Amino acid sequence: MEIVLDVVPQARGIAFGVLLSGAGAVDISGLTFEKVGTDVPTTGPTITEPVNLDFSS
Repeated sequence: MEIVLDVVPQARGIAFGVLLSGAGAVDISGLTFEKVGTDVPTTGPTITEPVNLDFSS
């Protein structure tokens, strides 16, 4: 699986996590970070401001 995100040049770090719902296990031992060119499209929606700050959904 690949996830491509835009990261602003002013970023000081990248935070990530995994959520497992129910029984099972998560293995992220093969996780890597790579810098790609602007010709590679991002995956998923673009979020430009914080959302769901009141945890309503």
